[in-house]
Amino acid sequence: MTSLRLGEEGNANATSDALTYDSAGEQDHSDARYPGSRASERTIKVVLGKARLEGDLIWSFFVSAAKSYRFSSILHPFPPMFNEDGTTEKLVFPLRETISGMPEFSSSPEFENEIPADCHKLLSWVFQKPKFQFHLQKNKECFKKVRQLTGQVMDAPEPTFIFEVVYDSQEERKFEARRGSRKSLFAYHGSRFDNFYSILHNGLNGHLNKVAAFGEGTYLSSELSVSLLYSQAGEAWSKSCLGAKLACVAVCEMIDEPSVKCQIKEGSTPVQKRRAQASSTTDAVPEKYYVVQNNDAVRVKYLLVYKDHGSAAVTPGKSTPYSWIQQNKFPFLMLAYFVVLIAIGLANSRHTTKAFTKLCNMFKFS
Repeated sequence: MTSLRLGEEGNANATSDALTYDSAGEQDHSDARYPGSRASERTIKVVLGKARLEGDLIWSFFVSAAKSYRFSSILHPFPPMFNEDGTTEKLVFPLRETISGMPEFSSSPEFENEIPADCHKLLSWVFQKPKFQFHLQKNKECFKKVRQLTGQVMDAPEPTFIFEVVYDSQEERKFEARRGSRKSLFAYHGSRFDNFYSILHNGLNGHLNKVAAFGEGTYLSSELSVSLLYSQAGEAWSKSCLGAKLACVAVCEMIDEPSVKCQIKEGSTPVQKRRAQASSTTDAVPEKYYVVQNNDAVRVKYLLVYKDHGSAAVTPGKSTPYSWIQQNKFPFLMLAYFVVLIAIGLANSRHTTKAFTKLCNMFKFS
């Protein structure tokens, strides 16, 4: 089997074909609990062929959200085949079990036939048409462009991968109609890795932001180093070729309108003050920061993906102790728990104490 590798230097920086999410198409009614489509079948073939990295990323976002303890609030949309019949109860444990059965992505012609049926149907659902596509970019060229767009001044680490987010025609027309003749602003937004599945499908929602130092809204910065502080690396898919632990920063496009609070140089002093004031009870938004108070005025344009240094990409056919622990965390933790209990029991045993004392006397340690 020829598996997907990222060991070659060229793969990380090469531009690949876009992952195009097909429309739902004609439904497969062979199992009502697992809605699928012939279009989704074609999409899986694309993922396993020309757009493997793009497919790997969207699957990793989905897996990270599904494994999170906050799944009830961030796994939106939720796969309907894992809802309790007739209810909205989310069967997250069967979902996670299905995810664990997904084999490592491979470009082998036989691979699709090796995917378990439940995994295949879940994968088809994940790759049904959302509102966007991914394009893998050439790192150095795109990173230079992003720095220019945001006006970044301070040095920051270069991402491992950069993906452009391209929206479908309906979403593009909607955003362009709102922008009109106004210009676009660009800045970085940092968030936990497991949040990005919801961010990409539902947009950035300011009311969910826990930071409100300068008023309610979505916070962004023109400095990547600032946003990286909020981009906590998280567990992705253990079999991902991108890395089992990833961090992500969004490069966002904002419409230059009054709902985007920031420091501006144009206009009179009162206009500048109003534009920088996100709340009457807080200080003005400082330079290099933006607070977006209208969710429709901002969208994700690029994704900067960072591979955690402690996370090794999967090497097909090779298993390491670290990768085994990553894939079997629960049994490993239970084993460690029992070892600790046994150690505590032995430490409190009189027979153990006597034997230890006798041993110390024998070797004259006491």
